[in-house]
Amino acid sequence: YCNAKSLPEDVNQAYKLIKEAIDDLLSRETSKSLLLLNGVDHLEAQPHISLLVKELNKRLIDIKIKQGNLKEYIDYAKETIKPHLNRVTGEFRSGKDVHILQSVYSSRMYIKQANERCETLLENWAEPTASLAWLMGKDYPRGLIRTSWRWLLKNHPHDSICGCSIDQVHKEMMTRFDWSKQIAQEVINNNLDYITDKIKIDYLNKDELALIVFNPLPYSIDENVKARIKFPKEINLNRVKVLTTERKEIPYQLKGYGLDYRS
Repeated sequence: YCNAKSLPEDVNQAYKLIKEAIDDLLSRETSKSLLLLNGVDHLEAQPHISLLVKELNKRLIDIKIKQGNLKEYIDYAKETIKPHLNRVTGEFRSGKDVHILQSVYSSRMYIKQANERCETLLENWAEPTASLAWLMGKDYPRGLIRTSWRWLLKNHPHDSICGCSIDQVHKEMMTRFDWSKQIAQEVINNNLDYITDKIKIDYLNKDELALIVFNPLPYSIDENVKARIKFPKEINLNRVKVLTTERKEIPYQLKGYGLDYRS
């Protein structure tokens, strides 16, 4: 991992670094293909690498460097790998050469919870309902969904989502979570309103209201539903019934009520 990062343009200096990396890999090689990774977090591509590879190949003996991708490396490694390899088991959490972020699964748990809420809104609600509404004739809110994802993804660098940065970093993360959540929720509300308007409810009596429930999962569920319903003020709440479309009565519990003030 990043054993060939930040290679200098000076061939002599680069040769020294590459030779050290190659010698280290040769001490434990299992195939004729060695992997030199020119890059690491926060580093941009180095435009001089192609020329540097040509110059290094002039100096290296019995070894040729090829600039390629991981698939090419894996394919060649499979062809030249040793027939018998040592078997290694375990979690691989204590690397000798590479520091791994450990014990971060519960660090700043509120961050993980906020992330889960945003992902659930986008994956299970905003995108599916946007697709359904689009099939019914509504414009797909591509820009809003993309913006919500962008704010969420800005919180996904490992130093951020792992919860191991300074307090200020994580305060700013919560703001981005809020922005992502607000946009996603607005998209969901607009989609559900559009879909609801397309549902025929002309079979209702004049004193009946439609309570439409959405299940975002790809399978049927049997669970309690919470709903906030806006009744006309003359309605006697003690006489309210909840019925299915087949006129079957469903038990319910009134958790609270009050006046709704809106500007």
